[in-house]
Amino acid sequence: MRSRSPLDRARRDHVDMIKALRGSRRDELIALTRRHLKPSPEAYIKPMNDASAKPAERGAIRRC
Repeated sequence: MRSRSPLDRARRDHVDMIKALRGSRRDELIALTRRHLKPSPEAYIKPMNDASAKPAERGAIRRC
């Protein structure tokens, strides 16, 4: 079971990245950034590929 929401994890990642920056820990910053960015494409791609999703959930642009 996940203990943190995606938003909570993103906030924690940002704090950890700032600490790595301040401490000049380049390798740690790179690892944190890669881990932080990995869920992003998945969050957008999965709904786009979900055939049962409504157009708005698949990322369709609503025209005004």
